[in-house]
Amino acid sequence: MTANFRYWERQPTIQQLTLAFILSLSISLSIVHTSINTLSENALGGLVDTEAYVASYYGEEVYGHWRYRVVTIGLARLIPDAVESLLQRDPTPYRRAHIHFAFVNLGFLTLSGVLLYDYLRSFVEGIWLAMIGVAIFLTSRVNVQGAGAPMVDPGSFFFLLMGAWAILKRRPIWLFVAMTIGVFTY
Repeated sequence: MTANFRYWERQPTIQQLTLAFILSLSISLSIVHTSINTLSENALGGLVDTEAYVASYYGEEVYGHWRYRVVTIGLARLIPDAVESLLQRDPTPYRRAHIHFAFVNLGFLTLSGVLLYDYLRSFVEGIWLAMIGVAIFLTSRVNVQGAGAPMVDPGSFFFLLMGAWAILKRRPIWLFVAMTIGVFTY
């Protein structure tokens, strides 16, 4: 058995990427859905950053390093207000912002899972090892705890992964995109 040292040439098939997308979407959706319907303003615990992100979402001036994390907040503002009908509880201003952030974070988590699958496939032969790696990443504590909340972590994970993927796959344009946009996510 010979090793393939040209790992950047190993390309996943469309079926494998579809399977990675379905796995990533199902895990991400369960994290975000649970958060939307259970997280309360009174039970944030260690997620104190959410107050700054919600304030910034509503256009208030935010001080400190939070003011530069504009990508996720800007995308959350683009989500139509119709998604608020999915709330099963009273639509407080916090919960209204929460569901907008949840949709953005759902997209970032799902895309991160697919990107991580492609990245891991470059190092491991079996598709299932890469799938297990994606599942472990998506179900890590930081994702389960904060991905559905008004946080910017899923966006920063996505752009960090995109940078690593671009270096591995030798795609300088994508590395430039990851660095340029990613600097405003975390």
